[in-house]
Amino acid sequence: MTRGLPTRPGHTPHDDPFDPLVVRGGEKLDRGDVAGAYDDARSVLRQANKHGPAHFLMARIAARRGAFEDARKLGEIAVTLGGARADHLAHLAFCQLKLGRHTAAKDLAVRALALGDSGPEFQALLGAIFHALADYVRAAEALQAATRADPNNDMVLADLGLVRILCGDTTGARTALEQALRLNPRNVRAYGGLSEARAATPADNAIEEMASLIDSMEDPFRAIHLHHALARELESLGNYERSFGILTQGKERLSSAITVDEAADWAMYRQLTNFIDASAGVRGCDRGTRPIFVVGMPRSGTTVVERIMTNCGGVVSIGESGRFAELVKHACASRSPRFVDASEVEREWQRLDLVGLGHEYVCHGSAMTERSPCFLDKMPLNFLLAPLILRALPQARIVWLVRHPLDTVVGNFRQLFEFQSLTYVYSLNLQDCARYTAESMRLARAMVTRHPNQVRLVQYEELIRDPIATGRMLFEFCGLAWRDEYAQIERNQLPVGSASAMQVREPIHLRYAGRWRRYAARLDGAKAVFDRHAIDW
Repeated sequence: MTRGLPTRPGHTPHDDPFDPLVVRGGEKLDRGDVAGAYDDARSVLRQANKHGPAHFLMARIAARRGAFEDARKLGEIAVTLGGARADHLAHLAFCQLKLGRHTAAKDLAVRALALGDSGPEFQALLGAIFHALADYVRAAEALQAATRADPNNDMVLADLGLVRILCGDTTGARTALEQALRLNPRNVRAYGGLSEARAATPADNAIEEMASLIDSMEDPFRAIHLHHALARELESLGNYERSFGILTQGKERLSSAITVDEAADWAMYRQLTNFIDASAGVRGCDRGTRPIFVVGMPRSGTTVVERIMTNCGGVVSIGESGRFAELVKHACASRSPRFVDASEVEREWQRLDLVGLGHEYVCHGSAMTERSPCFLDKMPLNFLLAPLILRALPQARIVWLVRHPLDTVVGNFRQLFEFQSLTYVYSLNLQDCARYTAESMRLARAMVTRHPNQVRLVQYEELIRDPIATGRMLFEFCGLAWRDEYAQIERNQLPVGSASAMQVREPIHLRYAGRWRRYAARLDGAKAVFDRHAIDW
């Protein structure tokens, strides 16, 4: 649906002679005519330089061009001149988010949501902002409002379904995802969400539809969603060989479309190891807050630990936050798309103000949790930043999950990550998954040897075998009081911002341990990697 700039509540274009021109400019921007939209906005501002909606249109144009600092300034002018309109606040929140100012983004987004209708476009934008800020309840609220205003937008319905999965509402998720597919049978993200929202059965699956659609998908970045969804449904039906074959096909196709420096990850691990000793004995930020970082390879059990710890009312999670990595990249003036560029950190090491960085991070965590004295960050790949975390935040505690290496390899290979940043390209290849896992285990051992009072290794298999004993040990390590009921993660009603959103709604069990054996015939290359690294598998 083409939608121009919303008019003010109780205000028609005839109330202001410039509004029709601004609305026309908004329609041009929606069609991709950025130059035409700019001409209309400038025409208004030459005649009325304090026209709030025209400044708002200029803010949208600047954001479309990627100039988010300019967009922020123009958006603030629009808010000042035009009052607290929901669409203005939502767009300004988006600009703040793109600039890494998460606290300001959340404050603005909450204000915009409270004002009510801002039109489907900006309600959907609020949904995306809250999703990025790990506020999944508000994300669902905004996306639901967007679908009420525009019930025929399959992309927003798919987003709503995916957020409902994170909130534990599988019935609502399925309703939204199936509606998205009725509107657009080629919506690959809806297929992916549906394969998570319900386990496929012989009578209830989308295998035929996805199998026929895969070959027509020209973009491997879109097709990979279908490969993962189809593989998940085939696995639910016990067809493990075909499932793994479909997954391998999609990964090989996507891998051929991505150009990467194959040595980058392995050089990164060597450089990170060099930082370990340099991080010792340095006094960083200490504001009386003790952040808890739950880290480890993806699919290693970090979400189970998060659910146990947040069963304690005194621990609030900020989800899988990439904020610490963002602060490091900003301090290094990094342009790398990767989660961490160790060569840049190495170059800037002596000049990094990690004490100031730690202060900024604690302020962020406190704001995201409404000033909780104890917050938890469950970004698995924060393990790559562990030496920097302890230099910036010596009072922090790092809980580091390790899992059977072949289960870790299979879990990462089966997981759909984002690939635009190149951070997760290792997961496209079983041997690279094995190398990444081996290097992460080496880094874990080095960190716990150097920092035994701040880093604690947790073996996933021990955690699920005896969650009460492991939980008690972790709470003692983090300076918290333990209660046996915290191990009942199925009682935790908080949203889950990870790929384990469905699994951790169940009691802790042993069913996911040893699943690599289903694919043992495919893992000879991974086993050879572990043999070369002296990793016992």
